[in-house]
Amino acid sequence: MVCLILICLCSSLQGIYLYGLFRAIAKASKSQSSGSKISQDGLTILICAKNEADNLAHNLPYILAQDHPKLEVLIINDGSTDNSAAILAQFEEEFVQLKVHFLDPATKINAGKKQALALGLRLATYNSILLTDADCVPNSQQWALKMHQRMLSGNIRASVVLGFAPNIVDDSLLGAFAAFETHLTALQYLGFAAMAQPYMGVGRNMAYTKAWISRDPNLIWKPEIASGDDDLLVQGLATSQNTQIEIDPDTWMYSPAKSDLRSWLRQKSRHLSTAVVYDTKAKSLLSIFPLLQGLSWIAIVIVLFSASLSSFAAVLSFRWIVLSLALRPSFKRFKFRRGILWIPTFDFSLSLYYLFVAGALALPRKQQWGK
Repeated sequence: MVCLILICLCSSLQGIYLYGLFRAIAKASKSQSSGSKISQDGLTILICAKNEADNLAHNLPYILAQDHPKLEVLIINDGSTDNSAAILAQFEEEFVQLKVHFLDPATKINAGKKQALALGLRLATYNSILLTDADCVPNSQQWALKMHQRMLSGNIRASVVLGFAPNIVDDSLLGAFAAFETHLTALQYLGFAAMAQPYMGVGRNMAYTKAWISRDPNLIWKPEIASGDDDLLVQGLATSQNTQIEIDPDTWMYSPAKSDLRSWLRQKSRHLSTAVVYDTKAKSLLSIFPLLQGLSWIAIVIVLFSASLSSFAAVLSFRWIVLSLALRPSFKRFKFRRGILWIPTFDFSLSLYYLFVAGALALPRKQQWGK
């Protein structure tokens, strides 16, 4: 009986948590004023790329086709050994707004992309910087314009704008779960930012100003952490006063999930390496959902072996109905392809994923950029 109550309680709290985050995002989005005119303000789109020849050939035209009156596209070729240089040279001949700089690997002093990012910030012509990755495709030609407008809207210009960056959902189980995990992460970082508690951003779709970075340029230089540059910046400098979110569908930036489990887990390990530097408040807020998830599934296993089949089925049905109701609004708003019928699969897979997270945080490994 205790386990049945625990499952119902944890499931209800998880539902409140998820729906509360979405309501905060929706409320913040609704209350935001429409973007202002760009006037004379320019924008630099910054991409750090290492061995991304295929992605650059396919995706860079979408970046260069952005509808913005004063745009610079800056690519930092981070010591690529593939055909990136030749491909970028061809684009550079055709597009005057494109600038390319090669970072000699002999000068590298850090395993990640920190040096490439720092170089890009130094070389950028404009104060407003919009970050993305070589494997990303904008949802429209208005992506850059509307992200920039969000920086300039309101009474006080935002120093940082956090955007939505979903995965392209393929037909595989891994692809579906990776997209769900990305959706869940977005609910958290956008939701907490909307509640005046920004703690991270994703470099696939994030804008900030050089002046904002100059307040503490050493934030991205943490040699013990090869990745997570954007998280470090948000942790160090973002506040409720200088941070905004942007969820207009025109500003979504899509990227493919890793195609095999090993690559995806390696990627998640790299991302998780930054979590150790989050402040205590952020760690506490982010630990709520995994803790409730773990308690729920421990109790579910106990019920499986100690209660009747009807009780087991009833409590699982209750849990999945609650989670479905909580997630349905965000699935609809963010056009998540895998719907409510996938909730049981996502729920079980998420429990396994959190076991991996616990292990990754307990046994940190040195990660390399471009691997």
